[in-house]
Amino acid sequence: MDILVLVVVGLVLGFLSDTLTPGRVPFGWLLGVVLGIVGAAAAVYLLPPLLGLYVAGVAIVNVVVGAIVLTVAVKLIIAFATRRPTD
Repeated sequence: MDILVLVVVGLVLGFLSDTLTPGRVPFGWLLGVVLGIVGAAAAVYLLPPLLGLYVAGVAIVNVVVGAIVLTVAVKLIIAFATRRPTD
């Protein structure tokens, strides 16, 4: 059950963070969703519970932080890698 909650919340947050942050990324919202799920999973398993808020056994604050941080970080990396130099 906790994996299902993790995937669903990561999916929603990945989609939201992809639509709310500026810039375009390859694969569009699909990459945002994948990054949201991966970021959520990484944060839940790597960080200690931040505020102790749990939904179905998942630390929800960790899920939110992980999904948004990873999505924004990848968007920034892609933006810097694809920008054109100015003369």
